[in-house]
Amino acid sequence: MVQVVQSLFVLVLAVVVIAWVLSPLESLAWWTARGEKQSAKAALEYEAAMEQPLGDERVRRVFVVYYSGIAAFDDDFLARAERPILRRLEQHFPEITVIEELYPYAVENRGLVDDRRSSPFWRWVVKGQKSKRWSPLFTTVLNLRNIYQVLVSADPRYGPVYSAGIAQVAWTRLARNGYIPGLDEVILLGWSGGAQIAAGAAWYLGSAGARVTLVSLGGIFTSDPGLERCQRIIHLTGSKDWQSRQMAPMVFPGRRSWVKRSAWNRARAEGRVTEQVIGPFKHVGRGSYLSATRLADGRTYSEATSDALAEALEQAGLLVRQD
Repeated sequence: MVQVVQSLFVLVLAVVVIAWVLSPLESLAWWTARGEKQSAKAALEYEAAMEQPLGDERVRRVFVVYYSGIAAFDDDFLARAERPILRRLEQHFPEITVIEELYPYAVENRGLVDDRRSSPFWRWVVKGQKSKRWSPLFTTVLNLRNIYQVLVSADPRYGPVYSAGIAQVAWTRLARNGYIPGLDEVILLGWSGGAQIAAGAAWYLGSAGARVTLVSLGGIFTSDPGLERCQRIIHLTGSKDWQSRQMAPMVFPGRRSWVKRSAWNRARAEGRVTEQVIGPFKHVGRGSYLSATRLADGRTYSEATSDALAEALEQAGLLVRQD
């Protein structure tokens, strides 16, 4: 019996390692097949949009591009606990445009369950999450796959390719919703691992001339070069969120204070970073940012998170709250 368990452990470990090694291949295959041409086309579209004359009546608009956490599996999926944060944001700031139809863990926004050869497997995994007995196992498989893509985004070898694809998807969605480069504000809002994906996209959007603010909600991200192209970086954390507060700087050395020349520490030195502890929140589960646990004042943690996010955007001068 012990030998069987050991063999099973070795097999699982081998699968995990192989999946990790192969995780950049999707991005590299995309770039080789069509990514370079698509990037050049997007750059030309952006330049053409920059040259369009503005009417005198056109006022500045604010677009919020949302990058969900690692539980996502498709571009039309938004975790039930995440959705209220965006709806309250729209209530606080009716003038904003929220773009949420994104799957940040695939370079071309290709969901796991729709148009892949592996889609039958991922549909089985998603269905398995509804099982009372095996739900943790299936959830771990899905989360691990998406975590690997976060690491691809953070890897200086593969990240630029991955982020190019993510930025193109953002540009397409922004243009579709009437975004005008050079005039409108773009807020890239990333929850958990989505903050790293947002930071990568910021490099291309900011380099093209977009006015970009990165908002990290419990974000886990490296000292990505994209931070250099952000006009503001707002990092909101919970006091009990060790994943965002302790683990991320440990895993990504550029986030440590002694790496003075990293993109993160340069942004801090230039005064572009706002860091704020917004409550006694954990990263996931009961007592997390998105949970129904209540504070002493009667608000749920989810409501308090929404209020803190709205306050941070207002203090940054990006929006005016209408309560």
